[in-house]
Amino acid sequence: MISTINAVQKLTRFAERMLTPRILHFAKEQIFWQCPGLTACESSPSSLPVGVYGADTKLELKWRRALHQDRLTDLDTADLNAIWQHIVRSYTSCNLTFSGDKLIALSGIATAMQRGLEEKFLAGLWDATTVQDRPLADLGDQLCWTAKTGKKINGSPCVRYKDYRAPSWSWASLDGIVTLRDRIIERNPIPTFEIKAVSVTLQDEVWVTGPVKAEGSRLELRVQTLPMEFKATSREWHRWEARCTSVDGEFTFDALMDDFDEVKSMSGDTDGSTILAEVVILACDVPDGSYAGHGLVLKQYEQGTDTCMYTRAGCVAFSGLAKGQWQDVVERSAWRDIVLL
Repeated sequence: MISTINAVQKLTRFAERMLTPRILHFAKEQIFWQCPGLTACESSPSSLPVGVYGADTKLELKWRRALHQDRLTDLDTADLNAIWQHIVRSYTSCNLTFSGDKLIALSGIATAMQRGLEEKFLAGLWDATTVQDRPLADLGDQLCWTAKTGKKINGSPCVRYKDYRAPSWSWASLDGIVTLRDRIIERNPIPTFEIKAVSVTLQDEVWVTGPVKAEGSRLELRVQTLPMEFKATSREWHRWEARCTSVDGEFTFDALMDDFDEVKSMSGDTDGSTILAEVVILACDVPDGSYAGHGLVLKQYEQGTDTCMYTRAGCVAFSGLAKGQWQDVVERSAWRDIVLL
């Protein structure tokens, strides 16, 4: 593969870079060479100095070496997950000529990653229960991806793609730069959710990392939902502060919303500074004696009804909750069965 430095912002170029065994980069001053055994340039032909490598470059080199030596299964799960985080962050930072092709353009990389993880691909997420006898606990972390900047690569606000491309709980449904959380297993000190079933309907049953259909693509949860009031906290449209309306006490959650247009439709007042919505907590730690975790903001699929069907509207994070506050939140929240589309 031959590339120029500015070409890597094209999504197809990124996919090629992650899959091809040999690359020539034509930079302003000199040519760089990458292959599974060596990364070098004209001024340093034997190898680039170690200090030149950034963390992401090291991940890519480790990935490419394992891929082209057919040794992906030799990489440990932590390395593969770190590589996948880098892939998604880089991939969503690229330009895509046809936005509807987001999963299609990623399919080659996802197929290779699947050989290493040996897990089922779920429209951008991974189901580890296919190879390991454990619950879908780490899907709680995977579901809590964030669009931290609230922007697409061109600087415009994030929006969910207008035609169906992926379930709302998948980062592939959003046009914007996405960051994934670490996958951590078995850590909730107080159970707040149970994933009963998760499925995606493929357009082609043979193409397991390919595009999906809306019919049958859903996530069934048994959860404890928290009613919350969201207040705009800055000029950045996607950053909000959420306060639980069912519990006394002064503690707040930080919220990052997904879709600029969706936020406007959810606003509960004329100036658009307040949103009323429900939140479900999907992961929690007690790192220093206080409770910290993250979850999802839910939007009712059909406004004004009692339906149990929701879509994802954003992500929340909290920290510093005392044990009594956390228990108060949980005890006042009833268990419900919901479907996330």
